[in-house]
Amino acid sequence: ASVHGDKVTEFRDSTMALLHWLEANNHASYDRFDLWASKPGVWGKRLFGRHKLLGLPLVAPIFVIDTFFPRSRRFFVKKARSAEAIPRIAMGYFRLYEMQGNHLYLERGLQLLRWLEENASHSAHGIGWGLRFDWQAKEFVPRTTPCVTVTSHSTEAFLEGFRLTGEEKYRQIALKSADF
Repeated sequence: ASVHGDKVTEFRDSTMALLHWLEANNHASYDRFDLWASKPGVWGKRLFGRHKLLGLPLVAPIFVIDTFFPRSRRFFVKKARSAEAIPRIAMGYFRLYEMQGNHLYLERGLQLLRWLEENASHSAHGIGWGLRFDWQAKEFVPRTTPCVTVTSHSTEAFLEGFRLTGEEKYRQIALKSADF
């Protein structure tokens, strides 16, 4: 066997293992910010932002767990789908469909677009997608508050869904997200 053939086989096997894992977990996973997005994490980060010394005892354990024991988050939170990951996974299915012509990949990508459509945040400024959890930055940001980066990935996935199927509803969703 050639080195090139071995690399192709390794890539195919890795891709199939990832798809199997994604589907076995219903496209849900943990997020690296799960602990910071918990009530103690948001509260501790807010306090730390205002009063470093008072907040340090609250954020230090979260930092240690998050940094040195990331797998322990499974004891504190459940896996969930993320509007940040779902459009990227859909795009992966669309690429596999284009490469292999297997309609199963197209259908799986379109199923994820349906999930995105059902989980969009609607506002006077169009539709968008945000993080699946509350977040404390300089200001408190409630879960699913649309943000530009997550929305742009979803918009790209809907445009790709339109390109591959010609279904107008995907283009219309992308246009509404452009309003955002």
